Amino acid sequence: MAEAMLTSMYGATKALAVGTEDAPRAEGDWPARFWNANWELTPCMSQDSPPAVMEDADVASAQGAAIEQLNDLWNEFMGIAFSGGVDLYRPARHEVVCALAVRCIRAVYAMVQSPLMWGGEHGAAVLRSLVETEILVTWLHYKNDLELYEKFILYGQGKQKLMRAHVEEAMGESGDSENSKLSDLASFLDSRLGGASAEMFMEVSVHPSFAGGSVNTRSMAEEVGMQDLYSRFFQPLSASVHGEWSALDNYVVDRCVNPLHRFHRIPVQYLTPILGQETLAGAIGGLRRVLDAAKESLSGGANADEP
Repeated sequence: MAEAMLTSMYGATKALAVGTEDAPRAEGDWPARFWNANWELTPCMSQDSPPAVMEDADVASAQGAAIEQLNDLWNEFMGIAFSGGVDLYRPARHEVVCALAVRCIRAVYAMVQSPLMWGGEHGAAVLRSLVETEILVTWLHYKNDLELYEKFILYGQGKQKLMRAHVEEAMGESGDSENSKLSDLASFLDSRLGGASAEMFMEVSVHPSFAGGSVNTRSMAEEVGMQDLYSRFFQPLSASVHGEWSALDNYVVDRCVNPLHRFHRIPVQYLTPILGQETLAGAIGGLRRVLDAAKESLSGGANADEP
């Protein structure tokens, strides 16, 4: 039926234009006029249906098992963090590795407590963070340079200093109602930076990475032989985090099945994300790898870089 309508309308349009000033462009203009007219004449048709919802019992069971595993991983890592030697003269290695590891544990814990994140659409941010952290911790351990850990801290402090400057600038431009909130934020940043005297000696780096130059997650992965991890996981997960078209096409749009609409893409007709325990299992597995890398880094000894 659609093909018959298309052919007959095209023929009629072309025939009516014969011998008129519209004849030269009748054939070229017709497709756009035809398809756009169909939007007014016929409705969109969706074939998608809401994804299957996990039963409450299945959610509770998966949560319980995951929390038990997380508690074990947490206790094990805390035991390592506080039992090994720490170089208190230059503690950056211990501080950075522990902070990165604990951040990952807390991220997965938040994911476990939020079943709506048990899917690739919203769980990608956690999974990507785990992969990025695994690459970073492995690379830092491979370089075995205490100065890099210290640069990591200084780079982040410089970013906070820059943010403090932006807040101060905003305070000068905003009214009284906003100034109170901005003042509280400025005070918080001051407390984290150590006050004006400490902030004075902090540098703000313009490099895209704490390691300087062209070093990024990809180059780190290549240097430590983790190209496959980067290509197969980090890049696809980044597409979802950044809202690239591949992720949008996978999760939030579907094809209109009305042939008179050229099967264009339309928003999905349901609100609930697609859930699955595979994403949760992937997060637990990714966390284990991060903690393994962290434990290996910490086992290098407190005085590994002692002059």
